[in-house]
Amino acid sequence: MVKRSELENKIKEKILLIGDSATGKTYTVAKVAGYVAGNGKKVVLIDPEYGAERELELLPDDILENIELRVTPDWLKTKEALEKPDADCFLKILDGLGDVFEQSMTYLNERFLGQGYYSAGDAEKEIKHKETFVFPWSAYPKVYDDVRKTVRMLCLKQAPHIICTMHSFGEAETRQRLTEDIYRKFDTTITLRREIVDYTDTVTREQTKKFEYQAILNKHRGKPITAFAMLKDHVGQLNKLFAKRMGMDYVEGSN
Repeated sequence: MVKRSELENKIKEKILLIGDSATGKTYTVAKVAGYVAGNGKKVVLIDPEYGAERELELLPDDILENIELRVTPDWLKTKEALEKPDADCFLKILDGLGDVFEQSMTYLNERFLGQGYYSAGDAEKEIKHKETFVFPWSAYPKVYDDVRKTVRMLCLKQAPHIICTMHSFGEAETRQRLTEDIYRKFDTTITLRREIVDYTDTVTREQTKKFEYQAILNKHRGKPITAFAMLKDHVGQLNKLFAKRMGMDYVEGSN
């Protein structure tokens, strides 16, 4: 017989935030990191694009003590940070999966230039003019596999819970397949959007335009979703989810 308490202890939250630039991905993970760290749990935030520092700067010093920021400017450092066991960590965050893709491609490109050739199927192609060399299409599957395997390793580890952010890899068929492969490895996926809407000031009656931010729940394994669901307070709902994993009651407004 499976005890509910034992079952819940084995559940690992795997959350993916998807969105274009300036839709609030880094803001969201910084707020969630602050909430978890503020409750005494260790958080590791991996930042391959130097984007999280300004958001973390807003957090109090006592909360920052429980957050380890790892800035990883190249593929090897990012790969090491993602695959490190981190047994004492409760929540591991990768802010910028798309940047990991670019890092892997840059690393492979530099390796090609260094050795003077690249593989195309069973053949080796010599790089005669390094200054005009363009990353070959035949090498993209290698980049996809490297990123896919690293994400898989991250998701397979029993601890800690994880949040990743990413923007779309692009419209090309192979990149769409990579995006879909990444989606499948996460239990919860949320799309963040920013739209320009017409706004009328209630006092002056002046009309202007402002940004409106939206969060849309695409998938949440374990709960049926008949259609995409709008989330009114996605930060609060994520904090509530992690409060449950910490064995706490969530207090509304404690974002």
